This record gives sequence, C-alpha cells and structure tokens, in this order.
Amino acid sequence: MAKRFYEVIEVKSGVPVDFLVLDSLVDPKRYALVKEWNGEFELRRVTAKSGELTEKMIEWYEHYRNEFWDRGEQIGSVGVDSGMLMIADPCYVKEATDSKCEEIFKQVDNESKSAQILNSYCLGFEPGYGDGIYDVYAKRDRNGHIIKIEIDLE
Repeated sequence: MAKRFYEVIEVKSGVPVDFLVLDSLVDPKRYALVKEWNGEFELRRVTAKSGELTEKMIEWYEHYRNEFWDRGEQIGSVGVDSGMLMIADPCYVKEATDSKCEEIFKQVDNESKSAQILNSYCLGFEPGYGDGIYDVYAKRDRNGHIIKIEIDLE
C-alpha cells in the first residue's frame, strides 16, 4: 500500500514536533480527530518534490537517533550489594526491615525478576549482572525538571 508522509505541527508555535508515515487510505483530518488533538496540532504533508521528503526524513532520523542515544547527564550512581535494586518513595524505605526484605526477595524471585512491592510504592528488580556500581543518567525538560531516569545496568 502506498504511504504518505506528514510532519505534526504544533499550531500555536508552528514548530514541527513529530513525523508520521500513514497509509494513503488514511484521511489525515480523521487521524487528527481520532488522536483528539483539538486543534493543538495539525498535519503538514511532506512530498518527494525537490528532495523535501529525503531532507525531512534525514532531519527526523537524526532527531530520534539523538533522542534514543542521548542518555542525558550523569547524576550519580547506585550500588547493588544484595543482588536486587529498589526504586522507592523514601517514606516507604523505613518499612524495609530485615523481615520485610526477605519478603521482597521472595516476591522478586519470579520469571520476570521484578515485582511491585510495599503497597505498589516500590519496584524491586534483579539487575542482569548482579552486584556492582551502576551509573544513573537523567533527562530534563526545558525547566530543568527530571523527566526520565536511565540506570545503565551493563
């Protein structure tokens, strides 16, 4: 089936925010309606005329490549000495007594090697390589707020 290429444009700023490939039978206006964009975004068709399509595909490839590979800034590291790592709300850490830790280990010892624990306020999991020191990276939004954390467990 033939494809059509579109940039998603934020109407208020006029800035392209995404790149889409749709089947030629998909009505772009209907697509925008289904996505519930409510006039905040619109689709601008990108055609093969004068190399525009190739240029835009390269631009978006570079954008997503950088987005995927850019880990952000290293904000620290985390040590694993129990064979398990836990991401938790600090107010629930006090509940992690020795007996509770044994219960957590049992919950995490499953096929996925992970479990929601302590009333789902914590996530426990086994890093693939066990004990060690692992680097932690953060991505920030334009206001400096952390919006993504990556722990390099390799």
